[in-house]
Amino acid sequence: MSVGSNHGDVASGLAGGGFRLEIQALRAIAVLAVLVFHIWPAALPGGYVGVDVFFVISGYLITGILFRQFDATGRIQVGTFYVRRIRRLLPAAAVVLIAVAFLLPLLPATRWEETVSGIVASTLYVQNWWLGAQAVDYLAAESAPSAVMHFWSLSVEEQYYIAWPLLLMLLGLLPAAVKRRPGRIFAAMVLLVVVASLAYSIWLTSTNPALAYFSTLTRAWELGVGGLLAVTTRWKTLPQAIRDALAWCGLAMIAFAVVRFDETTPFPGYAAALPVLGTALVIMGRDSPRRFSAYTLLRARVLQYLGDISYSLYLWHWPVIVFYAAVAGRSPGLVDGIALLVVSCALAHQTKVLVEDRFRDAGCGPSASLRAFGLAALCILACLAAAWAATRPWDTSREDALAGGIAASSPDDRPTHPGALVLTDNIVAAPAEILPSPENAKKDFPAPYLQRCMARGSSSKVEVCTYGNPHGEMHVVLAGDTYAAQWQPALESIAAANGWRLDVVVKTGCALGDATPVDSDGNPSAGCQTWRDAASERIREWKPDLLLIAQSPSSRVSAGGSRNERVTALAGSMATFANRLAIYTGSVAFLRGTPNLGRACAEVDDIGKCELPRSKALTDTDPALLASRNVAGAHLLDLSDALCLPEQCGAVVGNVPVYRNSGHLTATYSRTLAPALARAVAESTGIQVTSDISSVEQSSGLDLARLALQAKSDNPDVYTKGCHVAQASAEPKFCRYGPEDAKVKLVLTGDSHAGHWEPAVQEIAKRNGWALYTFTKSACAFSDANVTSGGREYKTCAEWNRKLMAIILDMRPDAVVTSQSRAHIAFGVDRGESKRMLARGLVSRWRTLRDNDIGVVVIGGTPWMAKDVPDCVSAPGVRASSCDTPLERALRSPDPILLAIKEGGADVEFVSMNEHICEGESCPALRDGQVIWRDRHHLTATFSRSLAPHLEPVIKRAVEH
Repeated sequence: MSVGSNHGDVASGLAGGGFRLEIQALRAIAVLAVLVFHIWPAALPGGYVGVDVFFVISGYLITGILFRQFDATGRIQVGTFYVRRIRRLLPAAAVVLIAVAFLLPLLPATRWEETVSGIVASTLYVQNWWLGAQAVDYLAAESAPSAVMHFWSLSVEEQYYIAWPLLLMLLGLLPAAVKRRPGRIFAAMVLLVVVASLAYSIWLTSTNPALAYFSTLTRAWELGVGGLLAVTTRWKTLPQAIRDALAWCGLAMIAFAVVRFDETTPFPGYAAALPVLGTALVIMGRDSPRRFSAYTLLRARVLQYLGDISYSLYLWHWPVIVFYAAVAGRSPGLVDGIALLVVSCALAHQTKVLVEDRFRDAGCGPSASLRAFGLAALCILACLAAAWAATRPWDTSREDALAGGIAASSPDDRPTHPGALVLTDNIVAAPAEILPSPENAKKDFPAPYLQRCMARGSSSKVEVCTYGNPHGEMHVVLAGDTYAAQWQPALESIAAANGWRLDVVVKTGCALGDATPVDSDGNPSAGCQTWRDAASERIREWKPDLLLIAQSPSSRVSAGGSRNERVTALAGSMATFANRLAIYTGSVAFLRGTPNLGRACAEVDDIGKCELPRSKALTDTDPALLASRNVAGAHLLDLSDALCLPEQCGAVVGNVPVYRNSGHLTATYSRTLAPALARAVAESTGIQVTSDISSVEQSSGLDLARLALQAKSDNPDVYTKGCHVAQASAEPKFCRYGPEDAKVKLVLTGDSHAGHWEPAVQEIAKRNGWALYTFTKSACAFSDANVTSGGREYKTCAEWNRKLMAIILDMRPDAVVTSQSRAHIAFGVDRGESKRMLARGLVSRWRTLRDNDIGVVVIGGTPWMAKDVPDCVSAPGVRASSCDTPLERALRSPDPILLAIKEGGADVEFVSMNEHICEGESCPALRDGQVIWRDRHHLTATFSRSLAPHLEPVIKRAVEH
């Protein structure tokens, strides 16, 4: 990204002064290419070359500034140069980084740590090296993009701004006679950098493309090409016609790269020469008076405006896209993509006017320099402080884990936060802090609030939240207002444990039935009347097995002035609602209103000691209580004893706050009511309900982030012990488990999908006293077929396979266990032929092993989930079931292993674990209360290990071959 997104820098790049409209337009073209590529990758698959355009511009402008200083004074004013860079770069960047830190809670919890690390790396302008290190690490390569990932190009430029003046200062050490021709000296030095960097870029792109993309050393030549233009002059005297032709040619080269390049293009390497040289040609074209010159296009106002805000636009666009995708749960389409463009431009305009321009025009002189370096220190400290402050939400993971219920225990095995179980199950809570904290309890809402699937205000649209098993045979509906929504956490736990479908239909402040609802001003509420009619119709269509009704005892309706008259009207209205729906439902039950502590705890320092007499907190004139007596066959679910002691109602029970305000339950406490509510439903309605609800199920709403974080890092030993081979290497490495002199030797080999079976196979080897050797390599199947990586021939994979086969044949193990991803693509053939070629390559490899009397176990490819599972389940307000994937979709991609098995010709033991991974027609994100995926398609080590009993008989048959 060219830092000089202002008129001063554009002018400063000219030997003779003057404003360069074509450079401003190049900035606009570059930033538009990047934006469109990031929003709609398929529209401009090569839009990433926009950063290369920026690199050339920066090299041209900055080298020009330094060259003119040296030519005029014989030295380079490094201090002045750095002051200008600080004022024009750091304030705007700091604003964006601080904004990202502030918005961190909108991202899945699994991405917080990476984002904060990215903020630190971006603040220190080493983001490109940090990303390069992550890119060569297979585990990190699977992660979602960081909200500050785009700072990598700014880091490259900032490193250039720091190193380039210092390098050119060496010219001051040359003899005076030599320094008389500074242009040639500058040109020679820049040319040396260009040649060396280009050669290194070509080599590294072919051997380690991930690192090559982010490396400053592979990009230096692109800045150097711009520098060469700045210190050479002959091109400036070219005839106008030639310069016009060069400009059009340059634009065509950039356009070709933007449209025709894609993720399969080896980049930067040779390919980067196209946009780099194209940009250089446009700069050489300069201005032109001709009507049909490229200059006529480039001076268009819209391009000049976008060029003027290009720096801030580049800063803002990527966080806007990332946060939108995280909140919306999907990539932007056409309409929302256009909206993101508009939002990014609006933020960029304001940042340009309020930040860039203000600091750029801060004056000159010694005091200004001192202020600039102080500004740099302030920006850096502010960003680092924001990154540190952004880590504070991580502290809530401990609260969430403990507040989940009986999952957390004290050293004497007593639960620390059992909540309602203290009253309902005679459980004694161990001494512990109150969790969630009183402050956080105020925000401990049930899921319908967070998911925004409840009607609010004047809205009459029926919003439905579905929990549990959406295909469950038992269908339960919870209807009412916010006093119904508060029971959702408990009911969700019951639904999950019993395989029910739970639909929640609620609207804030809306009384059910036929009473006339009114707003706060006493006017009839048409929105409420329309909503409850539509909700009734929806329930009639569903014909649920159980209808649960709850609402506030103080709902506003048109009735007499006294409280008793209003309660009577509410009770009658609720009874009417239930009677109208009774014939369409299996059972109807009312949930008695919860206690109300009023302001009894508002001024109390220790909420744990706050309580109110039960007779005051609970009222016998509860509308639900009265309504249940006027509906034939209706049931009353009274959980008062799970909320209060016989004489007192406390604000805290079992170290868990009961209320988030005067009368609404916290989601955490509601969740601990699940066993008691399950028993109440069973006893009153006769419905079979299990009340044996595990602590994980109780804590699912709050505990998912912790479970996701654990899953994300639950890797097999091949990664932690360093014996998994990265893509850049062709040398086989192994880990050995078990005694070296064991009678039975196993080899586990393949790509990362073979690697995720290592915990299971290691467990089997340990049980039987066998030795296990693991040989795994990223994205490399154990096959004779050549495969691709990033669309290019994966040469190191073929070499690794060749060397590995020689090692295995020399080892002569008793059996080889292998598996692979279903996503491989064969090199040199179309996709239709790819799977067949992959299958043939597998069969060839298996036959070689069998011909050498080595047993072979082949584990079928595992499913691919629709979303990164830990990211999905740790997203704010998510339901775990929404992260499941239909079986048909998860297995949509053909598995080359299955094709190879069908082709036959190799005597191998084949086993598929998918029936133990998926359930029925769905592949779940969680099983037995644990997240079983560490990304979209790799199993956690813990879950893999649990499948050892299913895999062991198959491996034993192969060993005994």
